[in-house]
Amino acid sequence: MTRTALVRQAGTRTSRIGGAVFGTGWSRAPTVAVVSVAIAAFVTGCNARSGPPAAAGPARDTAASSAPVVPVPVSTTARRRTPAPSAPRPRTPASSPHASPPSAPRPVLRPVPVPPACQLDAPAEALQRSADAGLLPWRLDPAQVVRECLRSDLGNAAWTISRVDSSTFTAAEPRSRLSARLRVDQPARQGSGGIWAVVGIHASAALTLPPACAIADPAGLQASFDEGHQPWLGDPVTVAESCVIAAFGWRHAHGRLESADHVLVIDESIGRAADVHGRRYNGGDIWIVGSVEPEIGSD
Repeated sequence: MTRTALVRQAGTRTSRIGGAVFGTGWSRAPTVAVVSVAIAAFVTGCNARSGPPAAAGPARDTAASSAPVVPVPVSTTARRRTPAPSAPRPRTPASSPHASPPSAPRPVLRPVPVPPACQLDAPAEALQRSADAGLLPWRLDPAQVVRECLRSDLGNAAWTISRVDSSTFTAAEPRSRLSARLRVDQPARQGSGGIWAVVGIHASAALTLPPACAIADPAGLQASFDEGHQPWLGDPVTVAESCVIAAFGWRHAHGRLESADHVLVIDESIGRAADVHGRRYNGGDIWIVGSVEPEIGSD
């Protein structure tokens, strides 16, 4: 039923009531008042059933509130946490299975005297004439001259000889840890057919101790001697003879004590001799060879 129909029906009912109770002589003012009260009561009842009126506000707010609400889909998947960046670790280079071990530092080479056994034992011109006659073929090969120099002066050893250039060679020996650089030259004739000679040496130590006579651990050797092993190590003559035999291969070496630190070793079968110098080990009794100087032979 519309609000206009309700007003008309209320007016009709009021007129009838007014006509029956009060008669038709009443004015319209009371009737209108009664009708207004009835309408207000009716409207109030309708509003009470439909809920409280919306609060007044600006027109744009009302329009916004009346707009349809679009539901926002909520993701059901848990938001993944991004881990905090960690500090970069220093990169360690991967080790290669074929990596070579660290190399030992190179020994310092200094100038040392050319040993008498490496020097020419005759004038260069005379040696050149002998070489031209075919008597000294090894003098024409600089590598052979370097090897003969080391063999004559320091004896037999595991020499490693390498050629650097036309006049420079390097030599190394593992037992004594000797390293050397030898320079050669042609003193009589330059070029093919000229003899060669050692004219300069730079080495880690003087070329005076044959590797065969070097002792790596004298303290250990002294301790073994104190326990009764190798008693001959306390005899300078025997030690000097053993050194010369091991270094130069003299089979009939015979030593003679010249002083407490000097033994002369002679092999009469080949006419060779060598001066061996040594000393007692500090605080011990063994005799240690310090240098060997073989006599100068002839080419």
